[in-house]
Amino acid sequence: MYRHFSKKTLVLTAFILSLTYACVHKSLIPGVPAELTDTFHSKHGDDESKDMIGRTACISCHKPGGTGEGVFTLAGSVYKSDLTTPNINGTVRFYTGPQGTGTLLKTIEVDKVGNFYANVPDMDFSKGVYPMVESTTGNKKYMVAAAANGDCLSCHGISQDKIHVD
Repeated sequence: MYRHFSKKTLVLTAFILSLTYACVHKSLIPGVPAELTDTFHSKHGDDESKDMIGRTACISCHKPGGTGEGVFTLAGSVYKSDLTTPNINGTVRFYTGPQGTGTLLKTIEVDKVGNFYANVPDMDFSKGVYPMVESTTGNKKYMVAAAANGDCLSCHGISQDKIHVD
């Protein structure tokens, strides 16, 4: 049997559904479609990231209008001290103070390819963000100066050593 709904009921249902969709799919970055800004991040054991170690900055493709899937606001690659072997399944933490002091802003897991990435559009780098990378063995390495942005490969591997920890 078919059930008939009044026009008023259908209009009200459509209105409620549109509000629900708008709330769930609100863009986190003004002017960027929500499907490109949903918060996501790399995880231990994942192999979804490309084996881009040493090739190019992740954010150069994973940006609004870029060819990469999704938008990254933080991204990079981690190596062992030989600077060629990926250091997989570690952790990267971002603090407001040097040497792991201040407030912990974000923790991102390094995947099994050696990459880390996340969409954290509200992280304010102008106030100083200090990264720390930790290997699976518990070794830690802190960045001495504050990071200027989340595109770690814009300096590391170019004007600075690649990100590395044993």
